[in-house]
Amino acid sequence: MLKLHNVQLVKDCFLTTPIEDESLLHSCRLDNFDREGYELLPIEQEFYKAQGIALTEKDVIAKETGGDDSWHAAILPFCIDYMTEHECIELVHWEWDFLAYEWTELEDHLYDMQQRVLATDWEHFAKLLMRHQSEWVNLNADDQGDYKSKYFGLDQAFKSKKRL
Repeated sequence: MLKLHNVQLVKDCFLTTPIEDESLLHSCRLDNFDREGYELLPIEQEFYKAQGIALTEKDVIAKETGGDDSWHAAILPFCIDYMTEHECIELVHWEWDFLAYEWTELEDHLYDMQQRVLATDWEHFAKLLMRHQSEWVNLNADDQGDYKSKYFGLDQAFKSKKRL
């Protein structure tokens, strides 16, 4: 059974306050740095904490993706896997990005996705996908995500907004 967690949406997630312990800048390891922003390193957590935003490595949903304010984005990732004794399949994997000026759309999308997740019989959905596995198993990851998302009335699984 699934339950909803309280989601903390941080609208203004700009890092403007320095961290107190500057030695962290010289001692932190960056070998696992996640440029997409899905998981925070301890040093990144310290910068958010200095801003008064307490996030753990799994809590972050906002990450700056560009140089001007219109390109700050929030990312809503979601994934459910289904496991039996014999197999494990990814049922859904959604990652939708929203720009700073799309805050209302982000909130609406989060609410909509929460309702879809709660209303879904995941065991039934897993069995349905397995029956139709020949239709999606040889597709690339993005196309598999899109195929599975259509069952939920979504055109695409990944809606990325990136800027070079």
